Amino acid sequence: MRVHRLVFTLIAASVSTESLSAQAGGLSIGGGVVIPASQYSSHDHAGWHVLIGYTPVGSPSSSLALRVDGLFGQTTRKTGFTGSVPSSKVFGLGLNLELHTNARAAVMPYLLAGTGYYELEEGNLNGTTASPESGIAVIGGLGLAVRLGGARGFVEGRLIAGPGSNGISFVPVTVGVSIGGW
Repeated sequence: MRVHRLVFTLIAASVSTESLSAQAGGLSIGGGVVIPASQYSSHDHAGWHVLIGYTPVGSPSSSLALRVDGLFGQTTRKTGFTGSVPSSKVFGLGLNLELHTNARAAVMPYLLAGTGYYELEEGNLNGTTASPESGIAVIGGLGLAVRLGGARGFVEGRLIAGPGSNGISFVPVTVGVSIGGW
């Protein structure tokens, strides 16, 4: 609970009138690799993911933005089985604060911090899924955005840590495009 209060306090203290009055409404779509970490990496290989995000407050052209995103990914199990290999699925919603280090530049690095709710459903050899692991996660990462006319291309890596009783963690590396908000 302390982490949630800290994130909320940082958001409230950091949001300036300039960033709130900035153009809003950016849509982000991307995909890439999801790399299991911690306990998750002991039984699953890397896989793929898709991401869709919306920026309701701030914009890439302001120094601060708030982004809501949804993620769905799939990884394959590490087994000695040679037939059809079972897969695990991870999905969730995140609320991220983006800090743009040089908002007016054509190439812009940025930092991400936030929290979210994620679930991991692990596949079994018999085709069923184990009881899902789910819960609140802490998110941190960095990215690089490049202006593409009225849009921006981006690549970002995040650590999503903590959902579930076993502390399931993973690293999605995303390549995508954002439209609106420039």
